[in-house]
Amino acid sequence: MGPTSPTRDGSTGTLSVRETTVSPPPAGLVSPYDRGFEPVVATHPSNPQRIAVVYQQYGAGLSIPALRFSHDGGKTWRDAKARPWARSRRSPGNHAAIAWGPGPRPGSARLYWTDATIGADGLRLSIAWTDDEGASWSTLYVERRTPSWMGAFPDITVDREPSSPNYGVVYVAYNWLADATKGPGLRVLASLDYGQTWRATEIAAANAPAGYPAAWRIDYRIRTAPDGGLYVAFYQANLRTWDSRHVFWKGRLANVGRVGFAVARIELDRSNASLAVRPAKVVASLARNAYTALDAATPGTIDNLTDPTWSLGLDVDPGSGRVFLAIGDYQLAARPRGTVRVGRSDDDGLSWRWVVLPPLPDIDGLAQSSYRPNLATVDGQVFVGLRGITDVAPGTRSGLRIPTVGEAYAVSLDGGQTFGEPRPISAGRWNAAALEPRTNGPGLRERADRTPDGRFVYAYADGRFAAPAGDPRVGRAAIFLGTFGPHR
Repeated sequence: MGPTSPTRDGSTGTLSVRETTVSPPPAGLVSPYDRGFEPVVATHPSNPQRIAVVYQQYGAGLSIPALRFSHDGGKTWRDAKARPWARSRRSPGNHAAIAWGPGPRPGSARLYWTDATIGADGLRLSIAWTDDEGASWSTLYVERRTPSWMGAFPDITVDREPSSPNYGVVYVAYNWLADATKGPGLRVLASLDYGQTWRATEIAAANAPAGYPAAWRIDYRIRTAPDGGLYVAFYQANLRTWDSRHVFWKGRLANVGRVGFAVARIELDRSNASLAVRPAKVVASLARNAYTALDAATPGTIDNLTDPTWSLGLDVDPGSGRVFLAIGDYQLAARPRGTVRVGRSDDDGLSWRWVVLPPLPDIDGLAQSSYRPNLATVDGQVFVGLRGITDVAPGTRSGLRIPTVGEAYAVSLDGGQTFGEPRPISAGRWNAAALEPRTNGPGLRERADRTPDGRFVYAYADGRFAAPAGDPRVGRAAIFLGTFGPHR
């Protein structure tokens, strides 16, 4: 039976919604030992009831990637029995990602895990796979062709379209310090043998304005296309100078040129295992200000929650091959200050048409900034999961009962040409100050995905169980999964 369309209201783009808690509920621990951050969701390639979520679980001063599985469409969850890095003499990093694809045997499925791991040779990208949902793992592959650097921030995807010439190929993208004077590189790995061996290619920064030879690049996202290609999207800020000692670069606005997002495409020729890169191109530029370029704190918080560095979603419709990109922008003089745009391309990412999502509703008379979009698409439907934070006055100190944050979604039923008004996923909202001092961490790497039967799933971290400083619940974050579509 083919995919089914999500239950919807054709006039508003409303989907039926079910929200469940992925992370175990707090049981006696006090913060900061029960924080769930950075969830990434993966759906099974053929069984719509099987879903996996990986996230960072902070406990007893450590950050350990947690991996949980559901066999009932996200209603209930269980932990993986084993850990990918076990017996490797290496420790996990902070930014794990997963993807589920076909396995080497007919009808089988293989889940891939990637993160930077720490060993005697430093912090290096690592990859492992499991065929039994985490009961056992392959030998950990450690990428040593690039030098040790910061968190790698990897993304991973698998070509899951049976008609694709590269069906079953696995791709990983990660950052590394390619040039100490010009900024990080973007390395893409490809495996044609289900994770046994890996080929590599490099994607150079998109062309820069004159006088800005360096580039800060991060938040790499990758997705395969039905014709076998791979799309790579990333944030890029062009700089006059780059200082590798300051990984999260801060400085004078005069040092920052164009700020925006770029897209590249990779062609894999399976006959000779070669990777051909089409040069990256900036497809959207952002307002250049202290919030988009210098990491200034969002008013009322101690972090830049609306930082567009992490406001990026990418997907490709498996039927049409149309490419979609969701991005966030922030301008202090606008109302609301934060907006989300969705771009679509029908010519392999060369040209783009953009639409701005309708604003989120006001909360107690305050506008809501939209930020941190994540995107999934199937059969001409486009789902965008996002956050909304109330716009308090500049200079508002953190720790007050404002601003508040909530999770929302918006849907297009016409291939991304128009979107219905964003709607809240949950009636509850949470106080941004309740997650201090790690306010920005929960949502850095959230993801949306699609199931084989046409539903959308969206994993996100939420502070509804937290409270501001002075309460033992300060900093508490939990992981939730929103499922959008028919619920059996």
